[in-house]
Amino acid sequence: MPRRAIFKIVAYPDTNSLLVKGTAEQVHFIEMLVKALDVAKRHVELSLWIVDLNKSDLERLGTSWSGSITIGDKLGVSLNQSSISTLDGSRFIAAVNALEEKKQATVVSRPVLLTQENVPAIFDNNRTFYTKLIGERNVALEHVTYGTMIRVLPRFSADGQIEMSLDIEDGNDKTPQSDTTTSVDALPEVGRTLISTIARVPHGKSLLVGGYTRDANTDTVQSIPFFRQITAYW
Repeated sequence: MPRRAIFKIVAYPDTNSLLVKGTAEQVHFIEMLVKALDVAKRHVELSLWIVDLNKSDLERLGTSWSGSITIGDKLGVSLNQSSISTLDGSRFIAAVNALEEKKQATVVSRPVLLTQENVPAIFDNNRTFYTKLIGERNVALEHVTYGTMIRVLPRFSADGQIEMSLDIEDGNDKTPQSDTTTSVDALPEVGRTLISTIARVPHGKSLLVGGYTRDANTDTVQSIPFFRQITAYW
């Protein structure tokens, strides 16, 4: 009975290499298998725009999230009822910049993330407050974290489009300013909005996710340029 050849494979993660011991046919088989499996992942750059728009300003501009958006004479895009759609990103950003100059929109953040296909990318911008839990014999310190977190898992489809699994969490302090107090035990009311969806974005297009609103109190000061800086002397 012929003696079977010893076949061993030892992996070295530090050098991303394999040590193969066996016959020439076995080594050749492993070499062809590695070439088929060891394919470099393609990189994906994600440019995120988090924009706050004033609802009343949008209504005056004739915007309806369940219908269509028309800003000026340059942008027109149709949205479905779920307020998730693909559009020309460069034209939409130009329209947002125009609204921002008129104080009708605020670009909260513009992070740029670089990841690989099938590798999640996470943007997390949050704040934390701590509170004391006083018991009969012990005291504990607990924390509550809220803010904006976006998790994207992209991959390329067969036709070159980008499919992505998208999870968005938006949390904010909903405590009215009139209810604020200097007491240590006064805790704010935290509200969270969660959006989870799967979308496909064609090449050269952008994904718009919107339609969720929140109540906020803002103070806006408008003045004539130059005259705002004039100091009055009596």
